[in-house]
Amino acid sequence: MGVRARRLAVLGGGIALLGACSLVVDTAGLDDAAATGDAASPDARAADDASPIRDASTGSDAADAGTPCVDGPSRFCDDFDSPLPGSKWSGTKKKRGEVTFENVGVSPPRAMHAKLMAGTGTASAQLIKELAGNPPSVHCELDMKLEAIAATSETDVVSFITRVGGVDKHVVYFATFNGVWSLAEYAAAGDGGMPLVDRSVSLGAALPDATWFHVIMEVTPITATLAANGAFVTLGSLSTPVGSAHNVQVGVSYASESVQSGGVFIDNVDCRSLP
Repeated sequence: MGVRARRLAVLGGGIALLGACSLVVDTAGLDDAAATGDAASPDARAADDASPIRDASTGSDAADAGTPCVDGPSRFCDDFDSPLPGSKWSGTKKKRGEVTFENVGVSPPRAMHAKLMAGTGTASAQLIKELAGNPPSVHCELDMKLEAIAATSETDVVSFITRVGGVDKHVVYFATFNGVWSLAEYAAAGDGGMPLVDRSVSLGAALPDATWFHVIMEVTPITATLAANGAFVTLGSLSTPVGSAHNVQVGVSYASESVQSGGVFIDNVDCRSLP
C-alpha cells in the first residue's frame, strides 16, 4: 500500500464524536502515514465561474446575501455561531493539532479555527460531516482565512471522500503542494497497491494570508471544480468509484511531517446535494 493509500484509509477510520459542551474540540488523535503531494500541473485557467463568488470582505453570511442557508434533507449549513459551535458535525479528527471556535468570524461572532502544533509526524485538525442521503454530487461554499500555511510539502484544507462498503476509496481535495494551491484527486486501488489515480491541477494563482476569501467546490461523479478568491480550476474524467458519497472535511485534513505550524479559519459552511 502506498503512502497516500495509507493516508486515505486513516481519513475514514476512527472518527471521534464531537463533545457539544465545549468551545474546544479535544479528542484523541489518529495515526497518519507520511505523504508527499504531486507537483501541480500548469493547465489552470483564469476565473470564469458561472457561480457567483461572494466577497467575504462584506462580512455578510448567506442569509444576509439574500439566500438563507437552512438545514434540510439535502443541505447542511453552519456559521459556528450557535450556542454549541461545532455540534452539528459528525465528528472531528486531530493529530498534532486542535480545533477551537473563536470570535473572528466573517459573519460575527465565531469561526472555526484549525491549528497545527509543532511536533513529529503528520498532522490534522478538522471537522467531518457525513452528508445525509449519500449524495453522488455535492456543492459546497465556505469562507476561509489562511494562517501562515507552510510553503513546503503538503497541506490539505477541504476534502470530499467517497466510500464503498464503509471503506474510503476516492478523495477530491483542495491543497497546497510546495506552495502551489491545487485541486487534486486520489483513487485507491482495490488491492491496496499503487493508486489508480493520483493527480492535481494548479489553481494558477496565489492565495492571501490572514485575509478572508470565498471558496466554492463542486464534485460530481465525473467532474470537480474549485473557485478560490476568484481563481477557478476544474478536473474532468474523475475516477470516482460507484458507491455512497460524500463526507466533507474542513480545516486541516492532512499536513505532511515537515509542516510544523499554521492553520485555517473556516466560516459560513453551506453544502448541498445536487440533482
